[in-house]
Amino acid sequence: MYVYLFDIEETPISENFKNLGYETRQFLYNTGSLSLVMMFFLPFLLVIGLIGLLPCKSAKNLKAKTKQYLFFKGVLSFLIESYMILCIAACIGQTNVSWKSGFSLRAFGSNLNLLLTGLFSLIVVAIPIVVAIVYYYYFVHIAYDKPTKYKYGKFIQDLNPRRRGRSVILLPVIGHLRKLMLAFSVVHLQNYPNFTIFSFNFQILTMIILIGQIEPFKHKSKARLETFNEVNLLLVNYHLTSLTDWVSDGDTRYIIGWSMIAVTVLGILVNMIVLAREQVADVWLSYKYWKHRAAVKQRVSELMEAKRKEEATQKLENEREDADELMR
Repeated sequence: MYVYLFDIEETPISENFKNLGYETRQFLYNTGSLSLVMMFFLPFLLVIGLIGLLPCKSAKNLKAKTKQYLFFKGVLSFLIESYMILCIAACIGQTNVSWKSGFSLRAFGSNLNLLLTGLFSLIVVAIPIVVAIVYYYYFVHIAYDKPTKYKYGKFIQDLNPRRRGRSVILLPVIGHLRKLMLAFSVVHLQNYPNFTIFSFNFQILTMIILIGQIEPFKHKSKARLETFNEVNLLLVNYHLTSLTDWVSDGDTRYIIGWSMIAVTVLGILVNMIVLAREQVADVWLSYKYWKHRAAVKQRVSELMEAKRKEEATQKLENEREDADELMR
């Protein structure tokens, strides 16, 4: 279907993008499995809406639960997790702006991808702007009202709004703008590597300053890890600068390449160790909770058994007293 409908025989934007899986300039094909999610999402909502019209109670409960998880938590989760892919696919689609005439299925697929490229280009630009405006004006409700936060607080659910107030909104907003700038630079400025690298450095330094100034995270360990990751990316970018035409000596480039690999491996190892430590801590807490719960359950059983024995003894004493009364 993709081969015939979406015209993937077209030349990719570059050989590097082709090696990464972006074999065409068509938006839907570049989004991969996300295109299937988008195509089935609206029919799924239509089916759920029709089921909700049924008079039975289970159908209405199904509609209520679906609405609870999809609007707006599910939609926001989808946009957050897929934002980078949508940005790259939209930017690649912008390099193929041509309306095909005719009534063939291939022309329809190409024009459909063009329309989707324009639509999602507006969406990816609008997301950080809308988030900044909505979260700023409704910050108190989103940050402190639990039902509202559950529905609309996906962007700040891991942040601590009590420390710096509304300023924590800057982290998700600038983070998404950063992804947008990264996708734009990689696609449209690939012939200007020096400018792209300096743009990356500016983005990384902005995030380091932002994390240090507003302290948005709930735990300091999270802030330290994010700062380490940004510094690691900054070092990798400086290595990339040395691998451009500024350094022409082959032996020097060879050493710089191995140094870049070492820095990258160091960053991966640190994140893996932190992740493993968190998982071990979660398992240990789960074990302690299970052990405490088992001890409480055992204690309750012992108390219930003692109470039953006491009641049986008391009942026996009462029967004996009644028998003595009758004997008299």
